[in-house]
Amino acid sequence: MKKNTKVTIAVALIGLVATAAVTFKYVNARVKIKELEAVSRLQNLTLIAIGNKDYVLACKSQSEAEEYLGKVHSKAEDLLGMIHKSNQELCAKAQNSQSK
Repeated sequence: MKKNTKVTIAVALIGLVATAAVTFKYVNARVKIKELEAVSRLQNLTLIAIGNKDYVLACKSQSEAEEYLGKVHSKAEDLLGMIHKSNQELCAKAQNSQSK
């Protein structure tokens, strides 16, 4: 009888730990989705700002997109690098347009 009780407790503990791990992964995934949605919106704003030749707004929105993408901790380092490079170019254009 005691052996069955120990097994039952062990199985319950494993189930509890597994449930906690799945819950943590779910919450973490939901946060990443929100961050990626923000990146998508900011990228769209950047494109609109470039179309309107508003490089100051484009620089600002691209900078925020870079921040959000950094929060995601994705394995897509090339994507973060591309956003960083375009951010530098946009901010340089913004500085040139303000100095004129």
